[in-house]
Amino acid sequence: MDYKKNFEKILVRYQQDNAPIFVDFRELVDSVKFTERATHSIHSYTAKLLANIPYFFLNNSYFVKPKQKVLDPFCGSGTVLLEAKLAGLNPYGSDANPTTHL
Repeated sequence: MDYKKNFEKILVRYQQDNAPIFVDFRELVDSVKFTERATHSIHSYTAKLLANIPYFFLNNSYFVKPKQKVLDPFCGSGTVLLEAKLAGLNPYGSDANPTTHL
């Protein structure tokens, strides 16, 4: 699914209000069960990113093109890297925290 139209609706709302708006990524990307998808639940990490967020942006032609490179310089447990790979992109990441599992 391409979330470009969803983002454009959010952008219009933001421009109309000219103020921050609340976006619930769990509601916006509710068709994917991340606990049953790939390796998201393979280990715990204290600052684990909600997978719905990178999924929304990495599956959105407003932001990325097919096979584009994605860099996550603070990749932690690798949520963005995993979602980038599953979206057909080329992920690269690093993290200074020695407890990350890359």
